[in-house]
Amino acid sequence: LAQDGGVGAAGTAAAPAVAAAARAPLHPTPQAEVQRATAADICPVASCPAANSSAPAGAAAAGPSAAHPRPLPSLALALVATSPKSPVSGAEPGSLGLEEELVHLEHHPALPEPSPRPEAGAHTTVCGDGARAGHAQRAQGGEEPAEAESGSSPAAPPPPRAPAASQLASLSLAGCLSLTPACLKSLGPVLRACALLSHLDVSRTPAVTDASLDHLLETSPTSLTSLDLSGTRVEHPRIHLPCLQRLHLANCDALVGPSIKCPLVTAVDLSGSERLRTPALASAALGALRLEGCSNLEVLGLACPGLRRCTLYRCGLGPSALSAALTRVPVLTLLDISGSRNLDWLELEASVPLLRTLVLSWCPRLAAVRLTHLPSLRTLRAHGCSGIATVNVLDCPSLCTLELQKCRALRDDAAAALVAHLPALRTLNLSSCTRLRAPALRSASMEALHLFNCVGLEGLTLVTPRLRLLNCTYCAALRHLRVTQDEAVGPGPAPQAPGEVRRHQAALALEGARSHAALDAALLAGCKSLPDEQVRGLLASCPALTNLELRACSALSQQVLEEAAEQCRRVQRAEATRSREASAATPCTDADSQITLTRTSSPGAW
Repeated sequence: LAQDGGVGAAGTAAAPAVAAAARAPLHPTPQAEVQRATAADICPVASCPAANSSAPAGAAAAGPSAAHPRPLPSLALALVATSPKSPVSGAEPGSLGLEEELVHLEHHPALPEPSPRPEAGAHTTVCGDGARAGHAQRAQGGEEPAEAESGSSPAAPPPPRAPAASQLASLSLAGCLSLTPACLKSLGPVLRACALLSHLDVSRTPAVTDASLDHLLETSPTSLTSLDLSGTRVEHPRIHLPCLQRLHLANCDALVGPSIKCPLVTAVDLSGSERLRTPALASAALGALRLEGCSNLEVLGLACPGLRRCTLYRCGLGPSALSAALTRVPVLTLLDISGSRNLDWLELEASVPLLRTLVLSWCPRLAAVRLTHLPSLRTLRAHGCSGIATVNVLDCPSLCTLELQKCRALRDDAAAALVAHLPALRTLNLSSCTRLRAPALRSASMEALHLFNCVGLEGLTLVTPRLRLLNCTYCAALRHLRVTQDEAVGPGPAPQAPGEVRRHQAALALEGARSHAALDAALLAGCKSLPDEQVRGLLASCPALTNLELRACSALSQQVLEEAAEQCRRVQRAEATRSREASAATPCTDADSQITLTRTSSPGAW
């Protein structure tokens, strides 16, 4: 990287040619072009020998490094700018307008011998073992540039131009397996001259250790906003950068206790660092923190008052350490601690009043959850927690989605008490809760209830006036089903005497007129024990039912199946008529005039 406005000469045999190429006049272009230095342009060299007395005298005009090149480390980077932009209207005074380009060195462990790859409109200088230099120019206005040869008379000095290093904005050394710590340290003074450098990527580079990283960060410019250290060998890195905004430390196998103090950082990723135990983070601007797969995490030191999203998937953090960490994040809105193997209980109170989403899924040891005074909580996901037996949710008026599927220790009384304390509950999922037998659920706001594959469910009583979807698919033991608006006792089971059938149907119609007018979908496929009278009672109490699935209900008669299909078709025709009348009364486009009908059951589909 040329630091002083000149082009560093490389090699012994081609030094005069390189110096002549550097002195060649530059043709002004409408837009400056900066050569992209890739891994093919870079090769290991022991040093860049000093210029001897045979070097042209005009080389001093190009800068000190051309006349007296300093020894380079085992990795030489060549980045050359062609010329400043032509005067453009609106350009700031003193601005050279050179483009910011990326030096990209990825996945070249051996750094092969470079081959000249000149590009149109660019001067390319390649440093290597063979000391080769390529020179390409683009002719403008029909003129061919004079060819620079070794030993020719010195040409006029080029016009002043900005050093290439001063325009470097992004540097990637990702996957450079042959880099040594000494080479990485020697890169520090070069980076100091890159005043515009904002992105530095040294991920998957084994040479990055605590010592080399400290030296690199001490000499890096203050303009650095993004740093990627993923897959490196750091253990206790100290990252104190005033302008850093994004930090990646994922998949660092040796990482134990990083110290991160960056007041402007907004996102930190420490995922996949299995040995991580005691991280310390301090940032007022940090909004997202990822600690996925940190199975040995013991203490989480957070001084981040602006943290909003925290992902602790498969972390080893215990309940006490988690509660202590959450007291310092008052504006947290999303917390994901699913897969935690050391979490056996959880208690959250008013310490996170803005929490909206809590994910506790697949915590095998979790047995009890207590949530108190969380006014913003809207979603609670705890599926797959096979040991959870009690869920106490108090003073959570906004909770509308509760997912407890595969919580096999949950019983009838715990489920009923939980639903009774949730005034805004809309969706409840209790699928595969195998210990449910005959719960009685009462909710004035519930709209969807999922009891899929509750194989032990024998009876279900619902007092849910707003319920629209009931999913009891594959509840093979279900024999009693009652869905009403109030606590009134129904007419009882269907009579066996022929003379009492009409009176029983009249009682069912009377109850259906007052009971449940919102339910329009009941999924009862695979309920092999459900008798005829329960389906007739459901049809009478749910006059708006249009979607009724009764596949594989082997206990039902053909007459009941036909009655169910006829009612669904009748309700559907009535809805279609109302939709057409509304469409005729209100002008609408062709797209708006489509009538969507729900799927209808028919005798041929049973």
